[in-house]
Amino acid sequence: MRWLISILLISVLCSSCRKDRNSDGVDIKWRVKLDDDIPLNLFNFDPLIYKDLVIQRVKNRGKIIAFNKTTGEEVWRWTDGFDNYGVDGFEVGGYIYNNMLITGKTNLTVAINLDTGETVWENLANTNSVPFIRGVGDKIVKYDYNPEVVYFIRLGNANTGEFETIHHWEREDGFFIANTLPLIFEWEGVEYVVWSQVNGVEQQE
Repeated sequence: MRWLISILLISVLCSSCRKDRNSDGVDIKWRVKLDDDIPLNLFNFDPLIYKDLVIQRVKNRGKIIAFNKTTGEEVWRWTDGFDNYGVDGFEVGGYIYNNMLITGKTNLTVAINLDTGETVWENLANTNSVPFIRGVGDKIVKYDYNPEVVYFIRLGNANTGEFETIHHWEREDGFFIANTLPLIFEWEGVEYVVWSQVNGVEQQE
């Protein structure tokens, strides 16, 4: 039996949306050019599939583009992180809640409306931030830090972007300190946040 498979292909090689057939005889439903002159070391994160959208993040171009998954037509484009702060505004980790993608880059954490591509809220940390967001319901966690000096575990509200510090620790001797990504989960009706703290080898002067 021969399987007939329709492929949604987001490509950096072609120039327009069109129905096509690849060399293996598989129907390509549509393909879209993301950018011109993308360097070979550019990494495009895996697409997100949400409702009727295919959402592609284009690293080092500061773009999140949503396409209609049936036609390949562009529905919206988000560039606020790049336009306002000169950063992509997103990383690999993200959390989808209440029709929002919560993600970030550098010290910027944002919530993007997945229907419209508009920024719902943004939060700027006073230090570095790792916006590898994880959540349970409307609660989200991340950590902010000054490398090897101080780390803050931050619990936030997914609807408002307001964060509070629930734990911090500082270096008190000559050893490096580090922190793993905080994770949040629910077990038997109770919500927990878990992470690991690390003391490293002695610093070399």
